Amino acid sequence: MMKYLTAAVLLTVCLLSVNAGHAVDCGTLPPPTPVTLDSIATFAFDDHGGSDCWGWEGPDGTEYAVMGTIDGVSFVNATTMEVIQTVPGPTGSICGFVSWRDMVTYDHYCLCVSECTGVNEGMMVIDMQYLPDSVHFVTNYITPGNARSHNMAVDTATGYAYVMSGNGSGVRIISLANPENPSDVGFVPTGELHDLYARNDTIWAAEGGQHSFSIWDVSNKSAPVRLVQIGVPDAGYVHNIWPTLDGRHCITTEETPDKTIKVWDISDLNNVQLVSEFLAPSNLAHNAQVIGNYVVMSHYTSGVRVVDISVPECPREVAAFDTYKSSENAAFDGAWGAFPFTNSGRIYGSNTDGRLFVLQSNLQILDFVAGPIVGEPPLAVNFDDASFAPITDWSWDFGDGGNGVGPSPEHTYTTPGVYDVDMTITVDGSPEVVSKSGVVAVISDTLKAFDTTFQADQAAVWDLHMTNNVPIDEILLPIKLTNVPDVMSLDSISFVGTRLAYFEKKQTLVDNRFNGQMVIYRVADNGGGSPPLAPGSGVIARAFVRTRDTAAPGDTVHFGIEPVVQFDLECVTYGTSFTPEFNGGTMSVIVCNCDSHGDITDDDVLDAVDLNELIDYVFFNGPQPIQDANCPHVDRADVNCDGFDDALDLNDLIQTVFFNGPNPCDPCACTSYPAVCP
Repeated sequence: MMKYLTAAVLLTVCLLSVNAGHAVDCGTLPPPTPVTLDSIATFAFDDHGGSDCWGWEGPDGTEYAVMGTIDGVSFVNATTMEVIQTVPGPTGSICGFVSWRDMVTYDHYCLCVSECTGVNEGMMVIDMQYLPDSVHFVTNYITPGNARSHNMAVDTATGYAYVMSGNGSGVRIISLANPENPSDVGFVPTGELHDLYARNDTIWAAEGGQHSFSIWDVSNKSAPVRLVQIGVPDAGYVHNIWPTLDGRHCITTEETPDKTIKVWDISDLNNVQLVSEFLAPSNLAHNAQVIGNYVVMSHYTSGVRVVDISVPECPREVAAFDTYKSSENAAFDGAWGAFPFTNSGRIYGSNTDGRLFVLQSNLQILDFVAGPIVGEPPLAVNFDDASFAPITDWSWDFGDGGNGVGPSPEHTYTTPGVYDVDMTITVDGSPEVVSKSGVVAVISDTLKAFDTTFQADQAAVWDLHMTNNVPIDEILLPIKLTNVPDVMSLDSISFVGTRLAYFEKKQTLVDNRFNGQMVIYRVADNGGGSPPLAPGSGVIARAFVRTRDTAAPGDTVHFGIEPVVQFDLECVTYGTSFTPEFNGGTMSVIVCNCDSHGDITDDDVLDAVDLNELIDYVFFNGPQPIQDANCPHVDRADVNCDGFDDALDLNDLIQTVFFNGPNPCDPCACTSYPAVCP
């Protein structure tokens, strides 16, 4: 569980509102919900040397604050407001009057690193299970070159610590399968960095003097993959980074005077966008953390600040507590850390002057997360309460008739569809419902090109059909036709008149049509606000093709959706990519042996009997003429190939049978039907 804080608007922040082509008028937004932020206790550990802070909740609900002080790691009972103990930490090397300690918690352990050397250097492991009486130092784990480290993060979902190398040029991956006996399992080659965040086998890295940030897939601990690296425009020292819970945005800070805190849209890693900026009066930010729709910051001499980012393009400050009243300058004094992740609504703020502030807010965060949220049935989805509030009961409605209880249920979806989910929780004795639309997409989407036959030297259109049961935001089509140019030429891929015709972004990534290869990328909303492709069925693309005049009966061409260069078939729904099932089609070249128009009786002779049958059909509702099994598109009654069965056809057949007139249209000579034959 989790919870939140905020207070009245105390200052105006600098705003930039631009979002991937969408202009947002921040002035039209309703005012943010008023909240409070008050000091309830202050602890002074020394007159200097304070660094970061963290928090932990014991099994009995008692909350504890943890702070890096000049002498080590200090623990405070934030429920009874008592200092419990300080575990000695390293103080030597370059540290002087600053300890640069950074800590996190995992299970009942506190893990702490420092720039200092000396006693307990490396990653300190401290056991907190003995609280409220005491904490026990377990070990100091040192990997090669990592006696000193500026920052670390823990992926609590997977049980790995990510510790900056001593020279700040990469990240050590450390297994916490046994927290009292950590083990080094890998390395992330980020280059220079200063801070990082880890969640669900992904790390976000603030790359300091590289003036950039990056996102890494670390699911393979021996071979991390950098997903994206983004240069920060006109950057200072890119100091820290923190993503939102849904992973669609992230916040970065730059520990340089007059450099703003930035909000980024990272929902599309191929098109990362800076959407807004803000800065408090001191013009020097330190760390920013995201909880729910809020950013909680330690902003040096401006103290602890809370900003509402429910509309990411329009950040609005809703709370502030000045922890350093003596100045409001761009100096490295005042608030170093701020920890908001408590169920009581408390925020812990740490100052460089050695003071720890316990602040109280009335804001609660009620939320949940789910994963995986896209996949084929049966799809097992794990749900987790992501609230920060005193919750005593949970019940779930998974949207498909299934229900669950507890903070972290699992549910398996067996039927394709898009499902809304409700979490009902009891907060302070009252029921609260958290509802989310379109949380889970169970996919049975298919692409299909149907089998067909063409004549030699024939122009035709070959359709690609899609049946989708989830909305599609983006689609990448790597089209690959075989036997091009030997049997067929590919003239173009068109979306005119198809279900994708309204998509705003129309980009051809590969155009090798001479060899039958094209890669088309389409995006529904590219700044104009178009909706995703609604669930349904129908043509999404058309291939305009022509068989060669040298094509022989029996020649075939396969319509494939296959990897072309580095591109694979991919659709995007709810921010998650997936690959629909594809069934390719085959075109066969045939010899034209279609029977003539006008041969109503199918006896291979045009005579008065055909004329009689045509009169009966056209004027007296007689039986429909027999259709040719080899050419099902041929309407024998449509003698003149104008697309209608009428008296004009009767007139043409009379001319042929009785007056030596021209023969009816030859279906083998027509390139399409209905059409006027040559």
